[in-house]
Amino acid sequence: MKPLIFGLALSVLVAAPAMAQDAPQAVTAQGTSVFIGRNTPQAMYGTYLYEKRGEPTIELRADGTGHFQPHGVPAIPIRYFIQTDETGEPIIQRGQVDASYMHILVVQYGPGGGGNYPQDSYDRFNWIWDASTGCAVILGERFKC
Repeated sequence: MKPLIFGLALSVLVAAPAMAQDAPQAVTAQGTSVFIGRNTPQAMYGTYLYEKRGEPTIELRADGTGHFQPHGVPAIPIRYFIQTDETGEPIIQRGQVDASYMHILVVQYGPGGGGNYPQDSYDRFNWIWDASTGCAVILGERFKC
C-alpha cells in the first residue's frame, strides 16, 4: 500500500509543474509595455485565410509558433502569445449580446520581415471569436471558420 501512495504522490508532484501557468513576461509592443503569456485558448490554433479565401494567411500552431504573411510578400515566421495582466491572467473582452469575445494576440516576428516587421520585434493584433458566425478573426480580415 505504501508504494502505491508514494507513486500517486510522486505523479502529482511531477504533473503539477507541467500544468502550472508560466509567469508573465513584460515586452514592448507598438511602443507600449505589456505582459504576455502562453496560455492561449485552443480556439486560436489553425490557419486564418484572407477574407475566408486564401493568401495572405496567418498560422497559429499549438506550440506557440506559426507565420504571418503580409500582403504581397512571403510569410514571416512568428512566435505568438496572449496579452495578460501582471498576474498572468489573460485579458479578455466579452460581448454584451452573445458569446463573442476578444483577446489581444502578441506576435514576435522572426527573420525575413524587413522594414515593417523587424526580427524580434513585437506587434499586437485583435483576435476575435465571433459567436454569430462561428469564426475566429485576426486583423478584421483573416478568418478561421
